[in-house]
Amino acid sequence: MVDPGGDPEDILRFLDEAEVRLKLILSTHGHFDHVMSASVVRESTGAKYVVHENDVPLVKELSTWTERFLGERIPSPEVDATVRDGEVIELGNEVVEVLWTPGHTMGSISVVGLDFILTGDTLFKGTVGRTDFGGSPQLLSTTLERLKRLPDLIVYPGHGSSTTLAAERMENPFLNGLLSL
Repeated sequence: MVDPGGDPEDILRFLDEAEVRLKLILSTHGHFDHVMSASVVRESTGAKYVVHENDVPLVKELSTWTERFLGERIPSPEVDATVRDGEVIELGNEVVEVLWTPGHTMGSISVVGLDFILTGDTLFKGTVGRTDFGGSPQLLSTTLERLKRLPDLIVYPGHGSSTTLAAERMENPFLNGLLSL
């Protein structure tokens, strides 16, 4: 499971109905909206929770962020392991590679499969993620250059519609040079 930010009861019900045995919970970054169900799902399923080491401090501050934005304190999941750039992970029947894509946060990662990339909040259709909650515009610029060099993959961002890297290279002003960070 990647980025469990929804209602944990909905997630657990989906897993139960799909008869899925969850082994791994991976966050593309440590912001609360990508982490807030991880603790409950981890405890209920026994799955290991992993995030890039640079975002462990954000994960540990989960209750502060959820209280600020949602008015409730949600406990942080225990981090079982960290991931790093180039690491290969088995997600179901898919073998994926971790691509460190800092900028939105210092530990943002993308997950690259055979024909897709999960970009979290690094790259969206037509725009990019903000950098003012623990990120860096300079690192995000470097990351975007790295993403531009990848083959044409289907992009599944953390929010909004899917797109392709080919479309983003042409239409996204942050990738085609019309805007800079």
